[in-house]
Amino acid sequence: MCVFPPEIVDLIIDFCDPPTQSSAAKVFPYKFKRPIQVTPDVIDQRLDGLLMPADVISIDCSETQLSRHRQRVAQLELYCTDIKDFVSFYDRIHSLHVFDGRVTQAQLQKMNLKSLFIKSSMCDNYDFSALKGLQSLSICNYGLAGAMSLVLPEGLRTLKLTSCEVESVTSPSSLHRVVFDDVDGGNELISGALSQVHSLQWTKYRPASTPEKVRKPWGVAHPRPWSSHDFPIDVILSRSSLSQTTEELTFCGLRYFDTWAKFPALKKLELLFPTLHPIPVLPKTIEALQITKARIPGSLSFVPDRVNHLVLLNCRMSGPLEVHHPQLTKLVINGCNVTTAVTLGPLLEQADLSFNNINEVHSMKQWHRLRKLKLNYNELARLVVDAPALESVDVSDNHMESVEFGDGVANLAVEVINRPYFRTA
Repeated sequence: MCVFPPEIVDLIIDFCDPPTQSSAAKVFPYKFKRPIQVTPDVIDQRLDGLLMPADVISIDCSETQLSRHRQRVAQLELYCTDIKDFVSFYDRIHSLHVFDGRVTQAQLQKMNLKSLFIKSSMCDNYDFSALKGLQSLSICNYGLAGAMSLVLPEGLRTLKLTSCEVESVTSPSSLHRVVFDDVDGGNELISGALSQVHSLQWTKYRPASTPEKVRKPWGVAHPRPWSSHDFPIDVILSRSSLSQTTEELTFCGLRYFDTWAKFPALKKLELLFPTLHPIPVLPKTIEALQITKARIPGSLSFVPDRVNHLVLLNCRMSGPLEVHHPQLTKLVINGCNVTTAVTLGPLLEQADLSFNNINEVHSMKQWHRLRKLKLNYNELARLVVDAPALESVDVSDNHMESVEFGDGVANLAVEVINRPYFRTA
């Protein structure tokens, strides 16, 4: 949202065609109630504080209609296709999102940008070194050809590249977070952009040497697993000199490699479609771990003891689920082949075991701190609630016949959510 002085409310302006509800969610990073087209009169009311922020979602207007408010607009967040139509507001723009249009460095240098997002838009060059106040840069070149030579400004904190081909990267020491999503490139990405980062997300990686037959766009919601044509990211990481300050890593298709010593400060690790054979020895410093689509042992013996937040999605487990980790406070296991909730840690406060095949839950008495439990979309018919600190339990979409309360449990203090069973046989 836009930032104004205290007497001015915020304002979002969309100069593109009024989006449909389905397209709006894809284009804008906000949760839309309903995209609407408004008139200049509504803009007047919006600036006068007569409308709440959620009431105006997108505004379709021209610079002429907005110009009478120029003195009242201190900072502007602009969504547009062609920014040359809004020259008089260049010095007010602090956040710019350009979609399917064109932008030049000369135009950008006239703004006081803190955030810049260029999506499927032509740019005369990618030397952003003159944008001294820029803190966040996102570039999505989906549908565009050509490799980029990126020069990043001092002070930049976040860099996100999507569907891009990168020739070289010159990055500042201030770079804190890097996201590479479907990026073509090689070791220059490591040497140029990753030397000082604290957070790295690297998904759907394809090096420039990847055969053309596998170089094609893949759905964002379903990142592809590795194929024999892929250059192993393990090799790149093992040859790199990643900073010892890296605290967060996200990888897609990571194979087992014994280079975790490069990450002595690692606290958060997310693995998509990993190959965990043999089971790796993960850094003991990890506090949050998420694994998607992998084969893992039900004993979870490879999970470090310091992990307090564990997420397992669509994994195949061998053996019964046993969670003994002493520091674990939040557990999410969805879409796995779990049939019985056997053992959960003593410090566990929240557990989401939805979308599994659980048909039995043993006594909850040992779950002394458990406050919230989700068991929806399982195969339960009966449940005995006897966790002493439990506040709510969700057993919706099961085959529930009864929910009973054990000794010492005040059933009036426990919220039981049991919506009708909607699944078909």
